[in-house]
Amino acid sequence: MTHPPASTAPSDGQAQLTQSHSAWHRYHLGYWLLLAFAVCIYISGLGGHFIPRNGDEMVYAHIARLTAQSNQWLPLVSELNNMRNTKPPLLFWQALVAGDWGGHWTLFALRLPSVMYTFLVTAGIVYLTRQLSRNLKLGLLAGVIYLAFFCTFRYGRPYLTSAAESFWFNLPILVLMLAYLRPGRADKVYSWVWVLPFGLALGCGLLYKSFALIAPAGACLALVAWRLHSPKLWADYLPLALKVGLSCTVALAMFALWFAIDPDPQAVWNEFVVGENVGKMSHDQGYLRTALWGGSSIWPQLLGYAQNAGLLALIVLGAMGMGLHWLWRKLRTLLPAPQASHALTESSASSGSLNIDSRMLSAMLGVLAIWLIIFTLPSQRSARYIIPAMPFLAIVLALLWQRLHVVWFRLSLVLTAILLGLISMIGWSAYELHIASAWQTDILLASVALGAASVLAGLRTVHLRNAVVVAALSVLAAFNAMVAPLDSSAAALTQAHSPQWRGKHIAVPDGFNGQFERYQFILPGNRYSTYDSAAPLGSVLPQFDAVMWVGAQEPACAAQKTCTIVASRWDVRTRHKSGEITWQNILQPQQWLFRREWMVSRVS
Repeated sequence: MTHPPASTAPSDGQAQLTQSHSAWHRYHLGYWLLLAFAVCIYISGLGGHFIPRNGDEMVYAHIARLTAQSNQWLPLVSELNNMRNTKPPLLFWQALVAGDWGGHWTLFALRLPSVMYTFLVTAGIVYLTRQLSRNLKLGLLAGVIYLAFFCTFRYGRPYLTSAAESFWFNLPILVLMLAYLRPGRADKVYSWVWVLPFGLALGCGLLYKSFALIAPAGACLALVAWRLHSPKLWADYLPLALKVGLSCTVALAMFALWFAIDPDPQAVWNEFVVGENVGKMSHDQGYLRTALWGGSSIWPQLLGYAQNAGLLALIVLGAMGMGLHWLWRKLRTLLPAPQASHALTESSASSGSLNIDSRMLSAMLGVLAIWLIIFTLPSQRSARYIIPAMPFLAIVLALLWQRLHVVWFRLSLVLTAILLGLISMIGWSAYELHIASAWQTDILLASVALGAASVLAGLRTVHLRNAVVVAALSVLAAFNAMVAPLDSSAAALTQAHSPQWRGKHIAVPDGFNGQFERYQFILPGNRYSTYDSAAPLGSVLPQFDAVMWVGAQEPACAAQKTCTIVASRWDVRTRHKSGEITWQNILQPQQWLFRREWMVSRVS
């Protein structure tokens, strides 16, 4: 996937563009294969227990399961205190349908709609970039970049996802941008016919996450409509503002239906509006103190886009520097924006000299700025809150890909090489502990080898930029291969899958929010209760039919014949205390990463 030389035809612009497209065509197949590789990575291991995900995923799986058992859409049901109406119902209704109301209750079934949303967003990215640039290769590149973002990999696959709101909030913007790119339609971008559909799309996004997101979603819609519609008189602003306002009103009205149809609207108000949303604006230490100091201050949030990009973080920083320089030049000249060209033309493929449509670029940069600015305001700040803007970051990166300095790509390959080494070390430790079989280890090493080959290919500048995305995807593939044996071990509780171990009351360690729910996917059909993991096993065991107990060795009571080992599996430690991982043991992951979990029962 090296870059062909630029056309040097002196006069005929259309002939030059045709010749350039013909030259690029040879390289489309490589990008199609790369996109297919990314899709396979996202599907692979989708039902696994160890994929990167939001730590609260099991909380919402728990609510969805109990709601399915109630055979009613509403009210939502939960056994967790103050953890029932923590998300709008559309997220749970999706699980009810995908899981067939408990008839097919698997992690794969619950997560499949999330990854489908991610693929729809990717398709929109590819199509919009292709229409903007008149270059399919750039469109495919933008889609691959989006799937290479770690935030997409982490939050675009689990059941508790950011993919749904990313799709619904950006759908109206996609329509506006495509309408703008149609010849002769620049002054008719936001037609009255779109007011209701846009409102319904925004409403679906709100019903997945929160009514509060109408602020960034509505502001982005208004900015894009204004920037692309280009009102010529002040009187033209009023109809545009009215259309956006009506769309937002429709969206809020859709969200308000939750209060109208829920049998307990007061609980929805107390738990969701007051507890889940208003609470994010307050802090015990004071708003200004947390805004300016600490890990939840605005300063780390300003680097949220780079954080979300994962291995492409340094490239994002380079693009941010270029974007700030572009904005500075615009502010300094104080000249009106040039007329839209409706295309990003390529004047030099090898040097990456691009004539970017300033309205489209400023609209996308505006979307990025709005999400970032608004989510510096709550006292609880996180880079994941700005994920809905990441599709536009992927497009901007693709458009600027050839113009960014090579140093950002070289540094990215260095980070990738380090991470590949760490993954291969962990995978080899799993093989030595007999967690992974020989063929599973071979798959891991093949993924690592692909990444290493990409890093080496990047030593040549002509392959550097392509090597970065291939290497980043190879890391994701290697991660899937690294955790796959653990999922096999999770399913290897064969002795506990017999009919005699259904309908039992089993105690599990008290972990992070709702983690006991994962056992409903490992050993379904049982009732699970939590216990203090510091409590002696002997004091817990008499109260339950069985206990899931974590330890480096099997419990001593087994040797003493006072308890019975029913089954065991390998698990990983996800939350470490200070000092548990040091420079002395970093190369020995078996000491700080892997652990055994034993299912122990009383002696009958």
